[in-house]
Amino acid sequence: MTRSTPRWPYALLALAAIGFILYGSLYPFEFRHAAVRDPLAALWATRAFSLDHMGNLLGNILFYMPLGLFGVPALRTAIRAPAPRLLVIGVIGAVLSISMELSQFWIVGRVSTFNDIYPNIAGALIGGLASIVITPRLERRGVGGLSSEPVAAALLLLFLAWRLFPYVPSLDLHQYWSAVKPILVSPHVTSWAIASYTVRWLVAAELVSQAARRASLALWPVVVVMAGVFLAKIVIVHNSLSASELVGAAMVLGVWSIPGPSTAYGRPRWRTALVALALAVFIVCERLRPFEFATYGHDFGWMPFTSLLHGSMSINSIALLEKSFLYGSLIWLLHRLGWPLISAGVAVALGLFITSLAETHLPGRSAEITDTLIALLMTAAFWLIERTQRPAATRDR
Repeated sequence: MTRSTPRWPYALLALAAIGFILYGSLYPFEFRHAAVRDPLAALWATRAFSLDHMGNLLGNILFYMPLGLFGVPALRTAIRAPAPRLLVIGVIGAVLSISMELSQFWIVGRVSTFNDIYPNIAGALIGGLASIVITPRLERRGVGGLSSEPVAAALLLLFLAWRLFPYVPSLDLHQYWSAVKPILVSPHVTSWAIASYTVRWLVAAELVSQAARRASLALWPVVVVMAGVFLAKIVIVHNSLSASELVGAAMVLGVWSIPGPSTAYGRPRWRTALVALALAVFIVCERLRPFEFATYGHDFGWMPFTSLLHGSMSINSIALLEKSFLYGSLIWLLHRLGWPLISAGVAVALGLFITSLAETHLPGRSAEITDTLIALLMTAAFWLIERTQRPAATRDR
């Protein structure tokens, strides 16, 4: 008798997604008397759809995607057919979004508009559709190239989501020229930019190798991913190529061509250790540059996600994707080197907390608990993913 994959991890992740939506929608939790007498009528008056702010549109879609991504598989025990599950998630997303927009009439600094509700519902549905396609493959262990290493695949998707934001292609030839111009006309190269791009692509290449799980597939998938990202950056609006990134990618290909003692599935252990060390050093340097500490520090922020909930939604979405990719990758690399998952997550979170405290003495930095919490949330997500894989592994044995 085979054991099916449990639904409770998906339910927990769906509840976490709802909690994040509630937190992000009700922040900063400073309530006031509503400026309008009928909030529902005032909200309905803004129902005309507008594409004036593409960044906010995409940010609102991403905001609700986890609800569909985890909510649809969580409902499979109660509703077997995928279409009704998707419909239920769409309704939940609509009710949640409308409720949050109405609540924001009483929150200081927030603006209520139907232009947020439309992409919120779309995000829940897009996440649900993606889950219907992806989840069965991830649960069938060993089927397909990426399904056998779901965490590596998820981190790789985070990398692509970060690097290719805002995902909108352009048919304007001027955009193509603007994208390649930085590498053809007076290319600007700095040592720190090369180092940072090298580390990022080292991590991405290691994730590709982990997802492939075959020694013969160690190099060419990395080349394919690199070529795909560079071509996509040419056609996606607000993106361009960087000479420093091309140099860093070339250096990564050189490292990936070096043979060495291998572990399971043909991945050299020294290479995984090298990538983990380089990523850890990079994160510390990135957070503490330029290492010019002031004698007196500023306050430490204990309210999570404070800096990510101010300013441009698109810029903050990119920052959240980047942090999740970097911190999650370091945790997973340490785990692949033999660290217990919880120990790796706590170690990374502790390191981020210490560097956040050090940032209180760096002018112009926002020192807060957010990065530590991101690392802990990524650890919890990896633990849940591993739990969902255990029944399938038991069945295979």
